[in-house]
Amino acid sequence: MQVRLIATAAALFLTVFSAGAANPQIKQMEVDEGQVISWNRFAAKVYDLHKQRLAGREVRRTEVTGEYGGTMAKGYFYKETSYHDARSGLLLSRVRVDRDKPGILHIVEVFLHDEQDRLIRDFAAIYLPWSQNAPLRTLINVHRHKPGLHAYRQFDASGNRIYEQCQGTASGAQVEISLEQQEINPRSTASDAYRTCFAGVQETAGIYLSPQ
Repeated sequence: MQVRLIATAAALFLTVFSAGAANPQIKQMEVDEGQVISWNRFAAKVYDLHKQRLAGREVRRTEVTGEYGGTMAKGYFYKETSYHDARSGLLLSRVRVDRDKPGILHIVEVFLHDEQDRLIRDFAAIYLPWSQNAPLRTLINVHRHKPGLHAYRQFDASGNRIYEQCQGTASGAQVEISLEQQEINPRSTASDAYRTCFAGVQETAGIYLSPQ
């Protein structure tokens, strides 16, 4: 299962840049000062968790550089570093910064696994390359694995449940559930497959509003 946005955060940039090309006013969106403070705090904690996860560990690094696409992003270059555990090969974290000004953060992602090397939580903070006022998106994914099934719920740093997904096999039938925030309602969550998938998956971000 590919985790939406966390594993491919660059896709969000493509969406935003496309929208920005059609709407030049996107740079002038209204600001919620409370959210700016809390989301920046969340981003700082994700970055701290990234550093904690690497401390004292043998790590293999890979780097790529590139330029963002789209009209608004032309001229913005990045360097992205992925950090893998040298023994298991598991992706521990990924950091994207401005290629020429590495102190400017674009994306930080952290991935946590259980003793069976299964992804159990991951976090991300995503900034626009031209704006460091606050992250454009903050993401918390909480996963649960069952025989044949992998389900997760996605929250933002304000505690909103914004997405959930389940894939696999239950009772011999193929299951594929994908629900955006506006689609999560009593009708869409009434099926046996939904209940089987998400039983035991927490319904709020809870303690993970502070990444750990």
